Amino acid sequence: MIRVVVAGRPNVGKSSYINALLDEERLVVSPTPGTTRDAVEIPFRIGNAADGRRYLLVDTAGMRKRGKARTAVEKFSLLRTEASIRRSEVVILMIDAVEGPHRQDKKVGCMITRWGKGGLILVNKWDLADGVSQSEYEQGLRRCLPFLSHLPVVFVSALRGRNIDVSLEALDFVAAQLDARVGTGMLNRVLQAAVEQHRPVFRDGRPFRLYYAAQTGTRPPQFTLFVNRVKGFPKTYEAYLINCLRRAFGFEGVAIRLRLCPHRPTQKSAG
Repeated sequence: MIRVVVAGRPNVGKSSYINALLDEERLVVSPTPGTTRDAVEIPFRIGNAADGRRYLLVDTAGMRKRGKARTAVEKFSLLRTEASIRRSEVVILMIDAVEGPHRQDKKVGCMITRWGKGGLILVNKWDLADGVSQSEYEQGLRRCLPFLSHLPVVFVSALRGRNIDVSLEALDFVAAQLDARVGTGMLNRVLQAAVEQHRPVFRDGRPFRLYYAAQTGTRPPQFTLFVNRVKGFPKTYEAYLINCLRRAFGFEGVAIRLRLCPHRPTQKSAG
């Protein structure tokens, strides 16, 4: 069962979205007592009983405490959201189409990347946004949240029930990417080509060599690289290799983790 948390600022429409999800015929909601629309955790399934994926929806809506100062509200909401994100596999970051992303949305986005969660961005209340196309809005969103460039963006109207089915397809796609695996041969060919095209530069001038790579984990996908240089490996080059993996294999909506290990003579070489 994949834990999914819906995160966002107060009044962005999280509760309306969850209610719209539960009205979708494609969702099969668990008949377990207590799993009503007001429950904190709501089990459901996308697809049929034979091959559909099972989810546990965690509702972080209703985090606002009345009578508190705005700063206190933000801190309380962020603490609750942080705890939910830590325990989840996929995070749906909901943004108000009219107001756009705020500071708290950026903090949630940083949590998604820091802890390697799958994610997608829902732009809610799209029916109220005038004078801008979806492509233009998405470009602005990418500029504001560049560290979430790998997350798909879906435009919805939770109150009117628009594009809810599209958001479900995106959620199921991201969940599948969390468990995706890459063949070792193809992985090494892609990384070898990436290294040959652009090699990292170390201060001491010594050359870098990638001997062998293998996928060693999922949720999120993790790849172990056996190399001759571990200390001082440039973060910029790590980002370059991750981008090469994305171009070759997708992994849209999920983080990619690289683990560097020193090569031993008995291990294979990728060039």
